[in-house]
Amino acid sequence: MRKLLTFIYLFILIVFLKLVITFVINEMYISKYNKGDYDKNLVKSLFVLNFSERYIAYYNYGNLLYQIGYYEDAISEYNKALELKIPEDRVCDVRINLSLSMTNMINDNMSAEEQIKLLEEAQEVLYEDDCADPNGGGGSSSDAEELDEKLQEKQDEIEEDNYDDTDESDYDDETNEELKDLVVIDEDELELEI
Repeated sequence: MRKLLTFIYLFILIVFLKLVITFVINEMYISKYNKGDYDKNLVKSLFVLNFSERYIAYYNYGNLLYQIGYYEDAISEYNKALELKIPEDRVCDVRINLSLSMTNMINDNMSAEEQIKLLEEAQEVLYEDDCADPNGGGGSSSDAEELDEKLQEKQDEIEEDNYDDTDESDYDDETNEELKDLVVIDEDELELEI
């Protein structure tokens, strides 16, 4: 009986320590993130600590990579998050950030057709899990609907410019900055849940 009580006590102590360490690291990460200090090593430690909702670590790491301009890597992390079980109320946040990362891959060296294709792919990401409605207004996320609308406006603008000037696009860094500001960074999402 005594061994069982010792075992239970140790188990509770280990779980408590894990919770405390997770909380402290998460608070450090959120604090640094909000100050614009994107510490890769700190966020990587979240992969080890958060085993009950693994998607959060990939989502947070994707957010960090997005903020420092590593869009291809951010896309990879968001896709990894989407492969895991995500609560319905959070899946659209991941999809929005994935879509934004894709649009930030667009540059002036791409043809209008390549830009439009990437914008269409970014929109398709929003249509999955009914985050946005391809027919407009019926999606489960108003943020996804807003982004979908902006992406469609950009496509229309590129098509119009392409119609006027055969292969010149007007997708510029200013457009990327406008879209970058839409990234969904929800402090509640940054917290690790056990």
